Amino acid sequence: MSIRNRGVFVAEFDDSDIRDIYEARTAVEKAAGGILADGDRARAGAELLKRVDRMDEARISGDETAVSEADIAFHEKLVEMAASPRLSKMHATLLTETRMCLSRLQGRYEDESVRVAEHRGIAEAIRDGKRDLVMDRLDAHKDDALARLLPVAGADSTVVS
Repeated sequence: MSIRNRGVFVAEFDDSDIRDIYEARTAVEKAAGGILADGDRARAGAELLKRVDRMDEARISGDETAVSEADIAFHEKLVEMAASPRLSKMHATLLTETRMCLSRLQGRYEDESVRVAEHRGIAEAIRDGKRDLVMDRLDAHKDDALARLLPVAGADSTVVS
């Protein structure tokens, strides 16, 4: 993390920080997902599915870094298409912190197709205008990431980025 006129510092996140980042990010994404499911859902779904296809291509090639980058691109596009400057501003801050956690997610998926399927399910629910399903799938996506990121109780779990 960089603080103007003070320098660059290492950010440390403990379990409660990680949980807070993901809870806040999911709240923003649920607001955006609701806007998309109620709006031009066919266009939004198609745009998101393009990003899922890129994620799947990266998975097939075995490039975990590209999978993570496609993951972030999906979430960025989801919020961008809601066309809410305030949601976008909050989301940008949260994604910066999420990126610091993503390196910890690499190697946590035995099969990256699970990650791809979660994103595909969110995009399809938006495309189909199934608002409640969008909310459920975004919550499930958050819960899955947290289960992979947070160690079993009692282990040291500070993330340094």
